[in-house]
Amino acid sequence: MAISFHYKVVLRTDRTNGQGLAPVLLRVTINRTVRYYNLLIHINPSLWDDAKMRVKGNNDYAIKSNFIISQAIKKADDYLFAVSYTHLRAHETPEHLVCRLLLE
Repeated sequence: MAISFHYKVVLRTDRTNGQGLAPVLLRVTINRTVRYYNLLIHINPSLWDDAKMRVKGNNDYAIKSNFIISQAIKKADDYLFAVSYTHLRAHETPEHLVCRLLLE
């Protein structure tokens, strides 16, 4: 059984806070099951570059935010290659494995 694994960093403009800032999330799709992981970044929607999946700008907050995003992407890439049935525990599905690995 092949595992379908995709991820994308998304800005949830439908969940803006009182200051108009939207959260940045890592969306992981495994075999058509979607999970969101909060990266604990909130930005103004006008500062988001959807094509590059990055915060626009050269200020300290943009640099820090982009570093956190890069780390999340690297972690997702690492787990993409780590997923195999030899890593599964007796009760786990491939989706459980990736969720467990991302949360470690």
